[in-house]
Formats: sequence, C-alpha cells, structure tokens
Amino acid sequence: MRCFPLALATMFAIFCSACKTVAPKPETGLAGQPVAPAGDVGRARVVVGLPEGSKWVAVPLGKAEANFHYAVMNEATKAFIGFKLVPANDPVLLMEMLSQSLQGRGVDCGPLTVAVDGSEAAFSMTMKAEGSPVPVMDGRISARRMPQGGSIVAHGLWPPAVAAESLRDYQLIVDRLKLD
Repeated sequence: MRCFPLALATMFAIFCSACKTVAPKPETGLAGQPVAPAGDVGRARVVVGLPEGSKWVAVPLGKAEANFHYAVMNEATKAFIGFKLVPANDPVLLMEMLSQSLQGRGVDCGPLTVAVDGSEAAFSMTMKAEGSPVPVMDGRISARRMPQGGSIVAHGLWPPAVAAESLRDYQLIVDRLKLD
C-alpha cells in the first residue's frame, strides 16, 4: 500500500495526457446518486449509481484529481474510479490510443474488448514497481459512446489483493452510468 499514492498519481498523469478535458469541475449530487455536469457534451449530467450498502463514496470536491470530472473511492479497499467526459465519439480508437500510451510507459495492458456495435471498449491493466515482477496496482479502463455525443471514460485502479471485488464493483458502477 506504500506505493498506492505514487501509482495513483502516475495513472492520473497518464490519463490526463491521453484524454483532453471538455467539462468543468463536478458538483455533488444526492447521496447514492452523485452527478457531474457534462459541459460541452450535450449539456447533460452524468449520474453515477453506487452499489447499495457498499463503502463507495464520492471523492469530495477539491480532493479529486483535476484530470477527472468526478471520482469515487471505496473506503474499505482504497479502490478508485475516476470519470471523465471527452469529445471523442470513437471509444474503440480512444481505448487503443490510451492502451498504447500506457504500454509505452511500462504498464501491462490486457487485450481490448469491444462491444459488437463499437459503442463500448475496455481493457485491464497492471502496474508493477520498476524492476519488480510483483503487481502494485491493477485496474480497468473503459469508454462508452454517449447518445448526446462524446464518450465517458471510467478509469478504475485498485490494490491487487482486492482485484476481484473491485472489478465486480467497477463493472456494476460503469453499467449504471447514465446521462440525466
């Protein structure tokens, strides 16, 4: 866990350089239904539904990394999911570029999975400390084309010891994303 802050900071820097921002800082919504403004992407709001009874909480404004428009963290496992709206309408191309960028920085990226209609794409990733074969962080990054234009990118990062639980929660949260 000593490497978690460094790993998180590294991923923020990589994520920021791969995706250009189009939306302003988030607002806080109702408990269990946090929302973030979508800015120039259809003037809608992104609604993030958190699993009932979970330890997932919204990251307070000012504490969330500036590269994301909204973020949640699991208080128990320290898993993190950041959300960002981008103007790109091609999630497959976006994820291919991000995967290549991460691989160029030494992050192990899994194969790209793509929805049949091309509206969603995702890949898993593993970060290791320099010179070590032992994973420091695992994660998943996905993008979904939004009906109003643009895409929403979800970037999850968690310690390997809680990978199964975190991946399950990540998928549940990403499946619940919607524009309001």
